[in-house]
This record gives sequence, structure tokens and C-alpha cells, in this order.
Amino acid sequence: MTIFLDHNSTTNLLPEAKDAMLSYMSEALNASSIHSNGRKAKKLIEDTRKNILNSLKVSSSDYEVIFTSSGTESNNLIIQSDNFKNIIISSIEHPSISEPAKQKSCAKIKVNQEGQIDLSHLESLVQNATENTLLSIIYANNETGVIQDFDAIFAIIKRTEKDIIFHSDLSQSYGKIEIDFTKHPFDIATISGHKFGGPQGSSAIVKRKNLVISPLFYGGGQEFGIRPGTENIGAIAGFSAAISHIPHLIEKYKQVRILRDYLESQLKDLSAKVFINSANASRNPNTCSFGIEGLKNDVLLINLDLRGFAVSAGSACSSGKIEISDILLAFGYNPEKASSVIRVSLGITNTKEEIDLFVSAVKDILIQQKIINKSNYE
Repeated sequence: MTIFLDHNSTTNLLPEAKDAMLSYMSEALNASSIHSNGRKAKKLIEDTRKNILNSLKVSSSDYEVIFTSSGTESNNLIIQSDNFKNIIISSIEHPSISEPAKQKSCAKIKVNQEGQIDLSHLESLVQNATENTLLSIIYANNETGVIQDFDAIFAIIKRTEKDIIFHSDLSQSYGKIEIDFTKHPFDIATISGHKFGGPQGSSAIVKRKNLVISPLFYGGGQEFGIRPGTENIGAIAGFSAAISHIPHLIEKYKQVRILRDYLESQLKDLSAKVFINSANASRNPNTCSFGIEGLKNDVLLINLDLRGFAVSAGSACSSGKIEISDILLAFGYNPEKASSVIRVSLGITNTKEEIDLFVSAVKDILIQQKIINKSNYE
């Protein structure tokens, strides 16, 4: 039986989300139809929009929600929009931001060795920003879990008095920690359901109503014409059910943080060669990014997989090969150090017993690879 420690890739579907999906998927529902089945689908969609806005503490008079199939689709819709000619992004964005940004005039904000934004560099870039500039800074990094100082970032934007459109990818944070748009009023954001117990295929863009973004596809009027195509009613039903559990989930993730901190203390006790990335930075409660000097991450991952643990390097291409993380290189790591790092991301179902088994497996691998001496543990 596999012990799943890769919840930043996806999470277990909440039972309530599964039940909601099954109840809607058993009927023929298309929100574009005017008959009763269509009205039922339309009501679900509109209720879910309200649930999302309420969870972010904003109203439908100021913001609107556009449903998409994934965080990647949402991010591409935003970055590739014709309305944004110039883009500023952090150097630790998810590839669904950094790759499409290459097609635009794009500047990257430096980060320090903890993965925190260089605020002076950000202020310089914002000061020199031209009209129609989009600023995109990930809320919690998918590899290291680092959360940026958004109080300081919003203060910089306000101080410079530039007309910046501020986007954040909330995929890894929404549903795990409290996010309040009245405190941090992003102009546009990305959320993803399967990162907090909703189904895969459920994602959304949350944006100010007066903010225009252009579609990538044409031929339908769904989702305000920005994302045409029949909405995925089953996925939206599961998404809505998961959203209703966010207050409960946030409390659960406070316990997950305690478990994550325990994991890191146990790992550091194994050897001085173990290092925890961004240990001194504010982080998502569930994410542990660590490396072991002298041991390649592919060796560690393969041996952990053989022992029944599902973890990741946090940086895999579509071919399944492990690549050196651009995010860790942005930290200033050399390729050797960056290629030793793996990511453990915990969920609300993980237990202390599973963590103890994981640490024991890492210890056995370190002994096997002659990184530590077995006699030290006898």
C-alpha cells in the first residue's frame, strides 16, 4: 500500500465532493439550455460563483468568476490575454505562468535564498512599468511552499501609484490557508479545486468585473465569452462542495503544519547533510522541500517509491524525467544542490505514524547509499 505524500500534485477527493458530483452527473444537465434541466445546471454554476466570492470575502458587485478546466488553463488565459502587453512575474512562478510569459515583454523579479521576493527589485520594476502591465506573483510556491509578504508588496504598488494589474496564482494556497481579498485586493487570481479536496477538472479565474481578458477559444458564449464551451457540471458540483468545507479544512491544515514541522525536525536529526529549503520563510502549512548533500533526488525518489512512498521532485517535465528546478536555481542554488531536492507535501489524511515510517525509510536509504553510518544508529 502506498503512503501518499504528494498532495501538492493533487489531493484525495472529499467524500462530500464525490457525493455532490454523482448526484449531478446522473442527470443530463447543460446550463445553456432553457428548460428545467438547464436551469438546474445554471443555478449550480451561479451558486458556486457566489460560494467562491464569499470564501474570498468579496461580492458579485465587484468580482466575477470564470470556470476553467485547470489552473494551467486559467493562468494561460490570463498571461496570454491581448490586454496585457507587458508582464512582470516572480522568478519562482509555476511553468503555466513562466512559459506563456516568454511570448510577451516580460521582466522577472529576483528572490533571495529563502525564495522571498526582492522587494527593492520589485519596486524598481513597478516604477518603470508602462501602461497595460500585468504583475503576477504566486501566493504559495508549488515546490517550496513559500508565501510572499503581500502586505509589503501591496504597499509598494500603492506607493508607486502605477496602474498595475495584480494577479496571483492561489492554486496551492486556496483551501489551505485563509485568503482575504479585502486585505489583499488582487485584481485577478487563479484557484484550483483538486488542490484542496475538489475534483480534477475544476478551476476558476476570479477577477474584477471591469477587468477585460481576451479568450483563447471562440464559438460559444459560456463563461462571459472568455471560456466558451459547455461547463463541466459534475466538476463544478464537486468544487462547490469542497469550497463549503474550506473553514474546516483550514483548521485541519493547522494540524498538518505541526506534522510538517515534526517531519522536518526528524529529517534534520538524521544527518547534518540534510537541509530544509526556505525553513525561515513563511510557508504553506503542508509543504516540506528538502535535500541531502551528496545524494541525487532521482536515487532518493526511486528508492522511496520502491518502499511505498509517493513523493516528488517538484519539477518534472511531461516525459516524466526529473529536471533541475528553475525555482531552486533562482534561489541561487548550484545545479548539484538543486538536483538533490525532493518535495514532501502532506494532506489532512496523513498521520504521525506515516511520517515515522517515511523518516525510517529515508534513514535506510542514506545508510544504503553510504551517506550516513549504520553504526551511529545501533
